[in-house]
Amino acid sequence: ASDKKYDMKPMLALQVRPGTKDNYTTAIVAPASSAINSIKNIAKYAVHTKLILVSPGSTSGNLVPRLALSSVGIAEPEKKFSSVVYGKTHAATIDSVATGNEALAAMGSAEYFSFISKMENKEKIKFFKSQAILSGSNSGPLKYSVSLMKIPLLPHCCLAAVA
Repeated sequence: ASDKKYDMKPMLALQVRPGTKDNYTTAIVAPASSAINSIKNIAKYAVHTKLILVSPGSTSGNLVPRLALSSVGIAEPEKKFSSVVYGKTHAATIDSVATGNEALAAMGSAEYFSFISKMENKEKIKFFKSQAILSGSNSGPLKYSVSLMKIPLLPHCCLAAVA
C-alpha cells in the first residue's frame, strides 16, 4: 500500500434496485482464428494485434475496455498494440473483427448479443469478457477531487445518476 495522499472526497454511491438485470455492459471479442484465448494473455499478443474500439466518447466501447485492459497489465493500449483505431459504431466494430480482421475489439454487449443471435455469426468470433458498467446493488462511491471542486460551477450545473 502506498502512503501517498490524494485530495479525493466521496460524493455519492450509485444504487441499482435489487433484481435489476445488468444490461449496460462491455464485450471484448477477437476473431475465432485469433491466438488470443483469454483476457489474461492479451498482453502476450498485443504487439501483433490491432485494437478496435468504438469511439473516444464511448463508455462501453472505449472507457470500460481500457479499464479492463489495465487490469491485465495494459495501462496504455497505444503503446502495446500494433495500432488502436475506432470503428465509429458498435456494429462496425464487431463486423470488422468478424470479417477476419486480426484484431481485438470492444463494444457494447447489446451489439455482441445481437450479432451472435444470427447462427452464421456464432463461429466467427471469440468472446472474452463482459464488464458491467453499472452492476450489483452498489457500484461503490464516486469521488471528486477537492482541488477540482475549487473551480466555480455555474448555478444550473448538476450531477445526476439514473439507475
